Amino acid sequence: MSTAIDIIAEKVARNLEINHCISSKIELADNFPSNIKIVNGQSKLKELKDFLNKNNLPTDNIYAYGDDISDLPVFMYAKYKIAVNPGRKLKKHTKNRNWNIV
Repeated sequence: MSTAIDIIAEKVARNLEINHCISSKIELADNFPSNIKIVNGQSKLKELKDFLNKNNLPTDNIYAYGDDISDLPVFMYAKYKIAVNPGRKLKKHTKNRNWNIV
């Protein structure tokens, strides 16, 4: 799951042998962006919940791995939280809640 656009996120997922990728989408019309769907914040959490539900996957062992305050909804939903080089706002949340920081 990434806020990155699909053409980048899906390539990274393939290289890491990740089977599923949820990311922002850009549709092109005549080689120009015509429709952009950004996945972040609450929409990232909705996409995650929809994916789990659609695939009948359990919700009790979710890992959140992120660096930005926009990842907070997913962090709050996840059982395991790992902040990676968090920005100032996310770092404040990690310290207040004793989350892992790498």
